[in-house]
Amino acid sequence: MAVKTTPKKSTAAKVPAAAKAEVVAEVIAARDVLKKKDIVDRAVGISGVKKKDARPAVEAAIRVVFAALAEGNEINLPPHGKIRIVKDKDVPGGKMITAKIRVTTGAAKIPADVPLAETEE
Repeated sequence: MAVKTTPKKSTAAKVPAAAKAEVVAEVIAARDVLKKKDIVDRAVGISGVKKKDARPAVEAAIRVVFAALAEGNEINLPPHGKIRIVKDKDVPGGKMITAKIRVTTGAAKIPADVPLAETEE
């Protein structure tokens, strides 16, 4: 003997697709784009060095990170986190890289006076 069941109606409120698109657009628009100038300014604020001295060091560090990623290397920067390449593909004008970035909890709150590397003397 077969038992007939009727489908239950959903009690969740239906949200129009246009409303969902607006929410997604707001989330994307809320993100800031950090430019090289902003990174240099933040580095100057943290380190206290003059901007003219910080700029070449910051630019060199950015070049090192991007060159390492282009070569397929994983980047590990304790205590901040790590970057691991998931896949890469050559495209006209460069390389498309998909990466997983793990940011350590509290990485943004690490005090500026904590050295990230051992000093050489």
